Amino acid sequence: MIQGLVAYFKILSGLGFLLLATGCTPFMPNADFAGSSSLSSVYCSSASTLEAQKASQNVSSESSSKVRLNFDYLQSKNSQFQKMNAKAFASMAQAGIAEKTQIQSDIVLPSDLELLAKIDKDCADILPEGSLSRELLEKGEAFPNLRKETISFFLNDPMSLEELSDEMDDDPCILVVSEQQQVQKSAISGSNDRDINRQSHLDQIGFYGATNKLLESDVIDTEIVIAVVDTGVDYGHDELRSQMWEDPDTGVYGQDFHNGDFDPMDDNGHGTHVAGLAAATYKNGTGGSGAMGRYGRIMAIKSLDSFGGGSIQNVVNGIDYAIQNNADIINMSLGAAAKSASLEASVRDAISRGIIVVSASGNSGVPLNDTNFFAPAGYAAGISGLISVGSIDVNDGRISSFSNYGASTVEIAAPGSVDSYVNEPVGLWSTVPRALVSGPAYSELNGTSMATPLVSGSIGLLIAALKSNGISYTPSEVEAALLASANTSSALSDYIAGGRSLNSDRLAQVALNAIASGSLCR
Repeated sequence: MIQGLVAYFKILSGLGFLLLATGCTPFMPNADFAGSSSLSSVYCSSASTLEAQKASQNVSSESSSKVRLNFDYLQSKNSQFQKMNAKAFASMAQAGIAEKTQIQSDIVLPSDLELLAKIDKDCADILPEGSLSRELLEKGEAFPNLRKETISFFLNDPMSLEELSDEMDDDPCILVVSEQQQVQKSAISGSNDRDINRQSHLDQIGFYGATNKLLESDVIDTEIVIAVVDTGVDYGHDELRSQMWEDPDTGVYGQDFHNGDFDPMDDNGHGTHVAGLAAATYKNGTGGSGAMGRYGRIMAIKSLDSFGGGSIQNVVNGIDYAIQNNADIINMSLGAAAKSASLEASVRDAISRGIIVVSASGNSGVPLNDTNFFAPAGYAAGISGLISVGSIDVNDGRISSFSNYGASTVEIAAPGSVDSYVNEPVGLWSTVPRALVSGPAYSELNGTSMATPLVSGSIGLLIAALKSNGISYTPSEVEAALLASANTSSALSDYIAGGRSLNSDRLAQVALNAIASGSLCR
């Protein structure tokens, strides 16, 4: 039994995640794209190569066992941790990073350090009374409907990392333990201007070609679910109410992990804007259209507060909600500025269940790497099925001034700004909550947050066509198809892997090729 450990749950406002947006630039062979055999050989063979390449990357958290803490983050954010472990970290610096796990007995965790434990409740239910996971749940469970929940807890007294690891490793129902993190929203700008002609980003990504191939035909008859983990969604908006996912048992549109209820109404605006870019209704006589247009269902997961901030804890629980309720895609127009083992574990779990995860690369205008890490996008280099998205300008296709970039770390770009190199940049036009504006509920925002749902919606069209025609796929194969069907630009090659940017029209052709051949990868 653990010594000196008391768990409790906290709803944490102002902690957790940055809201962002991305864009893309694609790699595409010069062969006739409509030729199914040549194209499928390109992206299907690249799927296994991509998976192998990503598996070889070392982007995981630093320490071993179930307790996986980000030492660099804790040193910078917790003064007690830094003071108590000064000698140990001096030894680490002398020994080198490879020796860190060998001296974990020297690391002491202070009592003011907030930790997170992810618990498998089905497992915990069969353990005897007094077991650690059951003790944590009894004192900290906030969402009984979740079968896996991440609990916040503190230590009563300082404890060595080795002691904590031993305690946690002894309980089979505790999956991962990491630190809580703090970040904040990073939206660029906004205005209220209802004009569908402002959706020039749809032209740039080839939306209308994709529409002609898939939405204006009998190719799709199956809905897919895009989980928007964000500030919530205005589920009553004219453009979104027919596109909302509903829980078949309860009729709710999702869950609010910030306030702890089942009303994921957006009180910030960011999540509704993202949802509109992904799946606002096409040809409904009002407003504009999302990249998916029809057959997309938005699962509203509110993990962030009215200021656009939140906690790793609430985001991880949101991901687990999406997994539990069988989402097809998870859109994450947000991020944390440090590695998080809890976040990484939940993303890996989602992909293992066949869910594609699309993540914004961030808005700091810096290279995405270990020094400037941004999670979960930073993990994309090592996780097949997780797609990192950067932002480009609609007007000229160059990298947006604010977008994080990386020729080996940011995999694709999509429009996230109209012109980011002016004093007052014009953003992408999309839906916002009705309660937050006095006129028509539309606004402009810039960011990698805006580019990300364009990729999610375009992928949604692909997998809706595949599912409608009984064609199986894996997240790795979908990612490979997305990258192979992209545009390429030498001007982007220093910023986006392969100089790739989203081409929804070509991705729709991938779907038609797969239908014709009976398989996405033969």
